[in-house]
Order: sequence, then C-alpha cells, then structure tokens
Amino acid sequence: MKIKESIFLFFLFCFTISYGQVEQKPNQTKEREFIVEVYGEQLDKSSQHYKNLVDLLRNRIVFVKQSQEANEKYEKLSNMQLFNKYNNSLIKDDSFSQNFNPLKYNLVFYAKTTKVYRIDSDWLLVINPQIIKE
Repeated sequence: MKIKESIFLFFLFCFTISYGQVEQKPNQTKEREFIVEVYGEQLDKSSQHYKNLVDLLRNRIVFVKQSQEANEKYEKLSNMQLFNKYNNSLIKDDSFSQNFNPLKYNLVFYAKTTKVYRIDSDWLLVINPQIIKE
C-alpha cells in the first residue's frame, strides 16, 4: 500500500508544481522585429536560417514564471554575452516584458536537450530541443 501512496503523492506534487507556473510564448507579432534587431535586413524571409529562427521563436522558446530557489543551478541571462555580430548597438534587457528578444543573447538554441536560463527573479527562458523531421 505504501507504494501506491508514494506514487499518488508524487503525481500530486508534480501536478501542483506545474499548475502553479505561468507560461508565455515570445510575441509572434514581433518576430520580424526581433530578427531584424539582431541580424539587420541581411536575412531573406525565404532563407532556411530565417525559417529556423521563426520556428525557434514560435515553437521552441517558452517563458515560465517561477520563483527563484536558493540553490537552483540555472545560468543567469545577465551573465550571458550579447550576440552582436551583426548589430553592435544591441543592449541587454533590464527586465522581462512582451518586447523581450531572446535572439539578442548568445544562447545555446540548438542543443539536443532542453536549456533553461534565469531571466530575472521571476522568469525562466526555456529552449526546447529542435525536432528533426525525417
């Protein structure tokens, strides 16, 4: 009987944690602005790189509202370098908002596992791995 109780408590705990989180996707109406801010007008909308960036913003990046824990090990976005190869005037965002552009940062967007970064005290940036269609 203890095994059943343990399994029940485990699932109850998981449900409670996931239910308390708020998720947000990047602003799809600003996708083009986000890409142009980082890459300038150099990327053609029909290029595969542009399509990969749109897929990244629409389907693989999620913002999760979650309080910071004392011993968490997520990398802080404030410690990450800007990806300013094409635009030297990029500046870091000082807080999370609808205009937050994750493309501005030199993050691991194409890892085989999920990557999580702490944006500020209440938000996480979650990058899910790319699903390769065969």
